[in-house]
Amino acid sequence: MKPNPLRNQSHNDREERLKRMIKQYGESILRLCYSYVKDQAKAEDILQDTMLTVYLQMDDLREKQAIKSWVYRIAINKCKDYLKSWHYKQFKLSQRLTFTASSNEKPIELKLIIQDETEQLIQEIMQLKPKYREVIILFYYEELSLQEMELVLKLKSSTVKSRLYQARQLLKSRLEKKGGSTFGR
Repeated sequence: MKPNPLRNQSHNDREERLKRMIKQYGESILRLCYSYVKDQAKAEDILQDTMLTVYLQMDDLREKQAIKSWVYRIAINKCKDYLKSWHYKQFKLSQRLTFTASSNEKPIELKLIIQDETEQLIQEIMQLKPKYREVIILFYYEELSLQEMELVLKLKSSTVKSRLYQARQLLKSRLEKKGGSTFGR
């Protein structure tokens, strides 16, 4: 077993490492958490809980290259734990995820069309079962590679590819039924 370069770090080194991780992954993890729980305040709580866990378990990380996957895995597990909790089942979630797709160079009409299609796509993504929603978000919005998704989701490559394919087919079918056949063309 390789020696852990993170073990025996000073308290200040660990805090600096955590600050860098928060800066590097914080926004992405917050969006990921929100995509699961659909509540901004709860997503922020889960982000904080995730980073606390990262800090406390930093010595357990074996490979420096696996940091991103490790942090995402912790966040996903915390989201799933919350969704299974009694607390979650007692509240109806009302906020929705928003991703912005805009450019100052486009005419206003095109911006409105893009915004409308983006909102429609987001609504359809959020209606997918979590196992399909997570692969779409990780692949397209978080831009994880298939290998990173395997690590994050702890699934075989074939399962990740299959879920991504099925999620795309479900989205395509739903969008075509609603007249959103302009996506991806």
